[in-house]
Amino acid sequence: MNTIPISCAASAEDNGSTTTTASPIAADNSSSVLAAMCHKVQLLPCGIHPRIGACIQLLQFVLDMGFFDIELEGPEIAMLKNAHSLALGVSVEDMWLEEICNLIFQFRHLTVSLASSSSNSAALALVQYGASHQLQHVWLEQVPSAIQGVL
Repeated sequence: MNTIPISCAASAEDNGSTTTTASPIAADNSSSVLAAMCHKVQLLPCGIHPRIGACIQLLQFVLDMGFFDIELEGPEIAMLKNAHSLALGVSVEDMWLEEICNLIFQFRHLTVSLASSSSNSAALALVQYGASHQLQHVWLEQVPSAIQGVL
C-alpha cells in the first residue's frame, strides 16, 4: 500500500462575515507535488464551526483526486481523529459531522497525524497565499511559484 501524505491547513479571517480558506497539498514520498488546492470554505449554517466545512472540502478534494490511502498531516482536528466514535445526534451540526464520517468511510486507509508548523509550512504558505489573493484554484503536479521555495 502506497500512502499519500496530505498536508493541510486552514485560515479564518473575520471580514464582516467569517471567511475560511482551506489548502491541502498531496505529495508523493519524494516530496513531488501531486495535487494542491486553495478554496474558500463553503459557508455552513450559523453556529456551525468553519472547520467542519474545511474538513468536508478537504476530504472531498482528496477523494476527487483519486487518493484512497492517505495520511492527513496538519493541525489537530478532533472530528477527524474521533470520527469512528462520534455519537451523532439530530442537530444540524451532527448532520455535517455525519457527512465527514461518510467521506472518511470511502477511504481504504486514512490516518491523521499532528504536524508542527515547520513541517506543515507549505500548506500554511498556500493557505496564506490563497487567502491574500482571494484565490480558488486546483493545481495538478505543481503549486504557485510564490510558495515553491517552501516545499
